[in-house]
Amino acid sequence: MHWTEIHHDGVRKDGLRYDDRSLRRHAGRPSPYPHAGGRWPIRYDPRDLTRVYFHDPGTGAWSTVCWTFALGGVEPFTDVTLRQLRRELRERGGDPRDQQGVRDALLDLQNRTAAVPPARDWRARARDAEPAGSLPGRRGAMPRSPHE
Repeated sequence: MHWTEIHHDGVRKDGLRYDDRSLRRHAGRPSPYPHAGGRWPIRYDPRDLTRVYFHDPGTGAWSTVCWTFALGGVEPFTDVTLRQLRRELRERGGDPRDQQGVRDALLDLQNRTAAVPPARDWRARARDAEPAGSLPGRRGAMPRSPHE
């Protein structure tokens, strides 16, 4: 769980901004939780930072609150991925706090990752790359069955 203030433009978690209508009526107000210092509880899954979850104590309803830059093809990503992306952005001279930069780097990473063939494709390529002499019907080829 993450405790944070609700601003007019949503909540922040790990430098990412999340916004939804369910938050707006609580913007700028202290939470009803006396031990929280005015902050509100936000639940999240570290395996998917595209969204967080807000429990409205007035209605008892849970709301899914999306990362404002998650729209447009961003797949779920982890807290580990976010740290790595920010490190790479810093190394390239970018601003790791710039959410548009994080989104662009994330899309680039996800596109590069999607371009890697699955393991079965690697096995098929390795099989297809075997020397011609090992193919059936070629000299020195292994018979297909013990009866050939």
